[in-house]
Amino acid sequence: MPANPVPINIKQKGLLWLQPPYNWSHRQIAKKLDVSPSVVSRWRNELIDLFGNYHLSNFHVINCSNQIKS
Repeated sequence: MPANPVPINIKQKGLLWLQPPYNWSHRQIAKKLDVSPSVVSRWRNELIDLFGNYHLSNFHVINCSNQIKS
């Protein structure tokens, strides 16, 4: 059974914290936002699919959060 979808504002916070200058761990983000670490890992994989690993180190996700599917 699928879980309830995560609200977009929570997801945007998580996406932001995955990026520099924060670089929080998946567990830190999951605990802070009360989601599972696997959800945070899925968000990270979405970012990699969209921008690649190189861009993740030089890109601030808040500028493109509307491109991320909720």
